[in-house]
Amino acid sequence: MNLTRRELTARLGAIGLLWLTAFAAQAISTDAEAINKAGRQRMLSQRIALSYFMIGVNANAAEAAQRIDAAVAEFHGNLMELRDYAKDPAVQAALDKEAQVWGAYSTLAVAKPNPAQGAQVLAQSEQLLAACEDVVQKLGVKAGTGAARLVGISGRQRMLSQKLGKYYLAMAWKLNAPDLESGFQKTLQDFDGNLQQLLAAPQNTPAITTGLNRVKADWALSKSVFTQYKQGRFAPLIVSSTSESILKQMDAITGLYVALAAGKK
Repeated sequence: MNLTRRELTARLGAIGLLWLTAFAAQAISTDAEAINKAGRQRMLSQRIALSYFMIGVNANAAEAAQRIDAAVAEFHGNLMELRDYAKDPAVQAALDKEAQVWGAYSTLAVAKPNPAQGAQVLAQSEQLLAACEDVVQKLGVKAGTGAARLVGISGRQRMLSQKLGKYYLAMAWKLNAPDLESGFQKTLQDFDGNLQQLLAAPQNTPAITTGLNRVKADWALSKSVFTQYKQGRFAPLIVSSTSESILKQMDAITGLYVALAAGKK
């Protein structure tokens, strides 16, 4: 995807329009909503890298470019909303750090993908994830435990679905970066552990339990595909599809936890 200056200008203009749409969303009014929004930032940081690598391995490249544009726009909007909501100095400082890392990362994200730059995207996606995680943790301390905490865990599953795809596609692209396989394996373990923790949560409603059981079934199928990389077999199209499916399901479940934290049934 070699962008001319005119194409890049048009693309940045489209991102601007998407950003205005994202920013027009309903303002944050509760801690649970803030944790959910901050958790989406974690997911978006990984979604951008996953989509970048989709272009690199030529797996639905046009769709991947659209995902990057939408994710960049949403991240901008979420950051502004979180800054408007957060009054705690520690949270504000964490958001400032997130914004600083985001500036460099977003510039890389909309450029033409290449393996050398891909290593930078991978590294900066980790840096941005850490900054976003810090915001979630500080909001979590402010919110306490219970259902609001489950919002954070469930939201983290959204991120892990994208992080797994990121590592997998980076390996498929044969990206020259350290610790790809170990990072992939750790992320697999993290998703497994979090899913078990959510399934065992006493606060779960029947709708949440049903949703989690669906994710559990899809996750079993995903793992069978993931493990084939050890035999040198990669299926980028399948992984990009299953990552998207799990993301959508976990997003819906996170919304149910947000409603639960707000006292809604």
